[in-house]
Amino acid sequence: MAVTSPGLKGIVAATTRISDVLGDEGILIYAGYDINELAGKVSYEEVVYLLWHDELPNKEQLAKLKADLRAARTLPAPVVEFLKSAPKDANVMDVLRTGVSMLGLYDYAPVGPQTPEALLPRAISLTAKVGVIIAYFHRARQGKPLPPIRTTSTRRPTSSTSSTGRRRVPRQSRHSTWPMSSMPTTASTPPLFPRW
Repeated sequence: MAVTSPGLKGIVAATTRISDVLGDEGILIYAGYDINELAGKVSYEEVVYLLWHDELPNKEQLAKLKADLRAARTLPAPVVEFLKSAPKDANVMDVLRTGVSMLGLYDYAPVGPQTPEALLPRAISLTAKVGVIIAYFHRARQGKPLPPIRTTSTRRPTSSTSSTGRRRVPRQSRHSTWPMSSMPTTASTPPLFPRW
């Protein structure tokens, strides 16, 4: 007799070393850190670096990542035209998905082995452009002009780091010892990004 399970609840969809969701306990873990340890203490860019490199950046690493992201913000002209012409009542996630797909036409994968190091420039490019796609569509749907992209910083850094240049965010011991590479992600895991 066949056993049925409604939907994919409890079915392992993938494994990852990057994160874990303990839904019953209300815990989200990024690279060994409980998200509550990071929230309000580290910047978006620091979390990006953490997810890519499995450690928080020092001052120099953070400054380089921020500069790389700023330099990669500019959208290809056809993507901008799409955002201007997209239906004003379109779902933002649909517009984002289409804009990201369009970026694949202009941001080629490197020739050769697809290593994390070789793909890092693409990751930087994509990460830098996602926010611009959303912001431009928001302005376009309101009939507002799209401002030029700033590729330089006009803000003072507000990060508080230790004398070694690294953030002082202790990992909780119960999470830092988990074998991240063996953590399953199940289909019942809630999405990390909300539907807007």
